[in-house]
Amino acid sequence: MLAVLLILIDDPDDKKMFEKIYRENIEDLKKYAYFFLKNAEDAEDAVQDVFFKIAKNFDNISSRLKNENEWRNYLFMSIKNKAFDLIKKNNHQTDIFESLKVEYSHTLNDSFPDTIESSENIQHIVYAIQSLNITYKYVLYQNLIMGLKPSEIAKIDGIKIATVNQRLLRGKAILREKLESGEKNDKSWFYKCL
Repeated sequence: MLAVLLILIDDPDDKKMFEKIYRENIEDLKKYAYFFLKNAEDAEDAVQDVFFKIAKNFDNISSRLKNENEWRNYLFMSIKNKAFDLIKKNNHQTDIFESLKVEYSHTLNDSFPDTIESSENIQHIVYAIQSLNITYKYVLYQNLIMGLKPSEIAKIDGIKIATVNQRLLRGKAILREKLESGEKNDKSWFYKCL
């Protein structure tokens, strides 16, 4: 697909820049789209649609985005908007974590200790996040699973950094309470990351 997209761009330097952006972000964008759509094919389609639109309008878009951070934020915001459009179009009414599988455990960000290796521990995190209010689900997923910084989440979601930090703080506190009231398994590995 990359070869087809590159045909849409005339300037050789722009082609190199587009290819770099594509290769550095494609996998994270697929995971992010999957988070909303819960279907690998739909996620792939959403990502390809976004990159197609970017390739068609590369001159215009690249003139507004000056660095990698701006590109990354633009891409994640575009994927989120495309996913919401697809959800509205297809009228998907499912819980955003229902089909999240352990196969995505390798995406847990570096704030998690190395002792989170068992699928049981990861499932505890996913189920605990799943039970939260949607306000906290999104920011915790973006931070704990996708590894996004609060400033990146703020730009993607169009909210203030202070709001993101507050939601992370409250969401993590609620997670602690849920895990403490749950099973008596040793969850000290989880508390270290909160």
